[in-house]
Amino acid sequence: MKNLSEQTSCPFCESRRSEVSFRDHGYDKRDYAILKCKDCEFKFISPLPDDEYLAGIYSSYYGEGLEFRETAKQLTYRLPVFESLCDLIDCKKTISAKLLDIGCGNGDFIWLAQKRGWSVQGIELSQTAVNFAVQMRNLDVKLGAPDQLPFAENSYDVVTLLDVLEHLSNPAKVLKEIYRVLKPEGTLIVQVPNTPFQIFKARAQKIKNGRKATTMATPLHLNHFDALSLSNFAAKSQFTVEKVFPGFPDSAGPGLGIKNAYVRASRILWRTTGLQAGHSLCMIAKKPLLIDKSS
Repeated sequence: MKNLSEQTSCPFCESRRSEVSFRDHGYDKRDYAILKCKDCEFKFISPLPDDEYLAGIYSSYYGEGLEFRETAKQLTYRLPVFESLCDLIDCKKTISAKLLDIGCGNGDFIWLAQKRGWSVQGIELSQTAVNFAVQMRNLDVKLGAPDQLPFAENSYDVVTLLDVLEHLSNPAKVLKEIYRVLKPEGTLIVQVPNTPFQIFKARAQKIKNGRKATTMATPLHLNHFDALSLSNFAAKSQFTVEKVFPGFPDSAGPGLGIKNAYVRASRILWRTTGLQAGHSLCMIAKKPLLIDKSS
């Protein structure tokens, strides 16, 4: 298939031993397998689309070619997530605290963070989203790839990666770049879908809607994390993981109340049993303080 290739090795441990965990019908009307590595149990999709193929699917996401009002509406359903994350990071804010949001879209999150006193920057692959953030919100957002950050090392107090890591073909490389630009003792915050919950929901949807239901966001979601694999990815990039807990709910209106109730219940379950039953995962990790052993 043009622009699609069978993925034969695990993105985390590079093992070539895997088995099918789930089969999904993608947004592009093609079938994809979610494979589980037999050695490290990380889950990833096959066949793997290349960057050109994904760009074609993403091309209309921020309303490319349309008026800015389409771009402005794109992430409004995620405002509850962004408000909750601002609450989470406010305890780390100082007068000169700097925040970088990777895959910042049209800048909704850093716009809110800036209102709370953070010095913010963002990086985003969509030119339309960058234009909106810069022209309509006067934000410092650059066009660029997350695996080649155009920033100096040890620059940021907090780096956020919000529902982005699952989309990346090179997640380990991106985490290494984040490690480079974070200050020692700086904080990384990642939110991703919780794969065990998502597969459970997907199986129910397929029973209801049939085999052709698109349930796991393939081929846009290339990587599928659980709490262990998310922690392992961070640890492999030398981060110290502080905790992984059920993530924040999105959506507005009546649905938000239901999601909030579910998240509260999943966090009680996590605190009492350690089980991760939330729809998403949020990880807080630190870049260790570097100690000069020669002194």
